[in-house]
Amino acid sequence: MSGSSKTITSALGEINESLQRMRSSLVPPGVDDLAVFHDAISDPREELIIRSTKGTLTFAPLKQRGRAVRYGLLDMKMYKLDGTPDGTHLTVWQPLSKEIFGVPKDFKGPFNKPDSIPLIRMTANSEAVWTFADGDEIRATGPANLLLVRLKDDSKLFVISVAAIITGGTGKYAGCTGVKTALGSSIISKDVKDIFNVRSGVPVGGVTVETFRVIKAEDIGEQPKHDRPLSSDYT
Repeated sequence: MSGSSKTITSALGEINESLQRMRSSLVPPGVDDLAVFHDAISDPREELIIRSTKGTLTFAPLKQRGRAVRYGLLDMKMYKLDGTPDGTHLTVWQPLSKEIFGVPKDFKGPFNKPDSIPLIRMTANSEAVWTFADGDEIRATGPANLLLVRLKDDSKLFVISVAAIITGGTGKYAGCTGVKTALGSSIISKDVKDIFNVRSGVPVGGVTVETFRVIKAEDIGEQPKHDRPLSSDYT
């Protein structure tokens, strides 16, 4: 290649780089390019997903062992962090206790050495599915904690935290696993004593924030066998 040809090739490369920089400045990064999705993972085979949802919480009875057990049903629309619609979210959860006003004793430390930790009983179980806009699903099941906070005007803020295990999915998430958390809330009007007095079939507004750490099937190796329930290891 002659010197003039090399000069032309080099010039074209510089022009291309300049055009790419101009394009980047004109087309701002999308919500999926936020630093959190790259900086808050420990390995590129882990996918971090964060979504919000908004919809309704409805209570429904199910007869078990001759008595009606109260279940909660979430029917939600799902959104990306910039508000872009991204599918739906359905959850079935079962309260395990009516003791939802209590708060554990406030431990003030130290937080840098082992200490005895009181056993906190989870107050609900849940099963859920998230169907993204492309039709792919993630499913998870796991325990939750419920807390009902009475506000000064006698209305109640019903808040819930979920710590679930991802059990599978469809599409690109078929055979996946991982963990997910959720934080939800609903406002209960002051004329209702608590969530156990909300009439069955009457919807209550609700919102959640959902986070997922997903490992897809193609990256999962053979898992060790576990011959005991996980909850029995240390209790």
